[in-house]
Amino acid sequence: MVSLLAIVVLAFVAVAMVATTSGLIRWAAFATTQLRASVVLFLLVMMTGMLVGAGIYFEAASTSSLVEGFWVASLVMSISVALVFVQVLREARTSAADPDRYAPASVRRPGSFVALVVTVVVANELVMGWVFQRAAGGPVWLGGGGVAPLLAALFVSPWFVFPMALEMGMTFVLLGREFPGLVRSLLAVQPIAMAASPPTLAGETWVVGAALVASAAMALVLALVLRAFYWGVRLSAASLGFVVALLVAFGVMAGGLAVWAFSGSAALFAAGVLMQMGVFLTAILRPGRFAVPVEPSPGASLPRGSEPSAGAGP
Repeated sequence: MVSLLAIVVLAFVAVAMVATTSGLIRWAAFATTQLRASVVLFLLVMMTGMLVGAGIYFEAASTSSLVEGFWVASLVMSISVALVFVQVLREARTSAADPDRYAPASVRRPGSFVALVVTVVVANELVMGWVFQRAAGGPVWLGGGGVAPLLAALFVSPWFVFPMALEMGMTFVLLGREFPGLVRSLLAVQPIAMAASPPTLAGETWVVGAALVASAAMALVLALVLRAFYWGVRLSAASLGFVVALLVAFGVMAGGLAVWAFSGSAALFAAGVLMQMGVFLTAILRPGRFAVPVEPSPGASLPRGSEPSAGAGP
């Protein structure tokens, strides 16, 4: 039986890692050069490597597993630091060739960079959930029934759901002001929807309460979207894509809750959780895509904070 002190220590470490990851996501959102991008990826991969090493130890706590975990973490960090080293060499060569015209190389493929960051962050959170679940005496282990059940169990684990919700909330606090009204409101709802996961904890009170909060969050998202459409808020293509993707993710989560309630399988709900994470991170990492500079039309009467399209009216 794990002591309360151990749980408190694990929770403290989880919060520290979540805060660090949120800060790195903010760095990634403003990483416009190849060198900055490589530094962000190195730090994220380094964190994942450290967690993998810790996980190897907790799988079979022994001296040999401690040594194995150390070497695996060192290997991951050694490989990932090459990203920074190679980019530094490129920058130095370019600067030496023409110092007067030198400028840091811009990120060549922003979409690929965002995809890499999202992948590493999700992997980081999954590994952290696995490690902390094992450290807290949880039943999730490598090879325990196959990959699909393992992933489903991790995605609804309290050591994954709650840190991920906190990370989303912290990241929104750091970057939310960069987004226009509707997108900002939808992003603000997502951490609440993430935390309100009925399969995460046992007990009728939690299940009923979390289901009510999750339903309210999904209803609020739908209400915000319909309100924006009613008032003729003009959205960029990126904003429309974000709205559609979020509605699909919430739809999968709602269907997953129904399946879980009737069959006990959390696989579909876990897929919805993964989709919601992907939607949130992909949006938050590229805030500049969502802005649409529009002048209000004369005589339009709209709610404060709305972005009217030409000719919109009550």
